[in-house]
Amino acid sequence: MDARFEEWLEDEDSAARYVAAKIEGQSVIRGRWRMLAEETRTALVDSGFYSLSGERRDLDSPATSLPQHDADRLEQAVGRFKLCLAATLPLATAKDPEKGSPIPHEAHTDEVMHGADALLLVRDWQDPVFLRLALRAVIKHQQANALCMYRPESTFAPAWGWIGALFKAALMLAMPVALAAGLVASVRQDVGGAALAFYLVGFGVLAILSTAGIGAKKKDGFELAYGHWTRFQLNDWVGVTGAGALERLRQMVQDGVNVPSVAFDMAETLRCRSAGRFSESIRAEPAEIAS
Repeated sequence: MDARFEEWLEDEDSAARYVAAKIEGQSVIRGRWRMLAEETRTALVDSGFYSLSGERRDLDSPATSLPQHDADRLEQAVGRFKLCLAATLPLATAKDPEKGSPIPHEAHTDEVMHGADALLLVRDWQDPVFLRLALRAVIKHQQANALCMYRPESTFAPAWGWIGALFKAALMLAMPVALAAGLVASVRQDVGGAALAFYLVGFGVLAILSTAGIGAKKKDGFELAYGHWTRFQLNDWVGVTGAGALERLRQMVQDGVNVPSVAFDMAETLRCRSAGRFSESIRAEPAEIAS
């Protein structure tokens, strides 16, 4: 394929994603207008792009060059968060990435992280509604990143899992009987019977070790990260105030997962905004608050 044609296709795809994110962001803002903080609504109204009732106005440029009035940038960020969360990730695929299901661009793109940075850099955009959405999107983005490097194998059907568990339980319960039978066979000098009984004891020991996880292969960094981010995303530990998310992120670091600093920033900002105050590290200057 001609290089210029490929570049044109890429530009067209990028433009389509830009429009889709912007439309989705406008929909989120309009749909949650009454839930937004007063300062966030004021910034959007003062930008000229939104009416007092939250309706989008068709303008070419903001009323001023202030960062909080760049509603177009906010719409893109919020829209990318929403599209990221709507993307479906493959949960059980082949080890070979070429055989696995493709990871959606909306979840894998670094634009999710850029949007999170943009949200944190503008104080008037640090609305709890946007912060919860952004934090959940970053979590899913990290899950998608880990999935790029680690592809979980297809899992067995539940029925096979129960059969395996019952088989292990039977082996463990049979160990005392097998051990006794082996000792009796040894006394009688029954080599074949003793060997068979002690083999059964050995299988029982292996079943116990397997159940306890002893000797199992340790997870590498990507597998560990995928497991933690997946549980975070599925259990929705973001919560309402962000305090629970902050504690969960700290626990993940202790467990050896690489957590991006922006996730901590969003969880802490959400916690402070939900409490109606800022911590010392992110508190605005008095003059800024007055404005």
